[in-house]
Amino acid sequence: MTESQSTHLRELLEQLHAELERTPGVDAESRAILEHLKRDIQTVLDGASAAPLNQRAQNALEHFEESHPRLTLALKQLIDHLAAV
Repeated sequence: MTESQSTHLRELLEQLHAELERTPGVDAESRAILEHLKRDIQTVLDGASAAPLNQRAQNALEHFEESHPRLTLALKQLIDHLAAV
């Protein structure tokens, strides 16, 4: 992953967390999903394969798709970025 890709991934992570903070009604399970996703992103930034992160991000997208459309948008941006890496 290039420095530019890493920087963009960090920015997407920040956007995801900002959206989480602005989203009312996020339950403990949903927060746990996003925290796990955060750890996976950090692992990728540290040099690991993005494959597990791709699947976890897709699962998170499906979890939030109907209940939290703004989080869904942030997750879609993350998935699109990972697909391009």
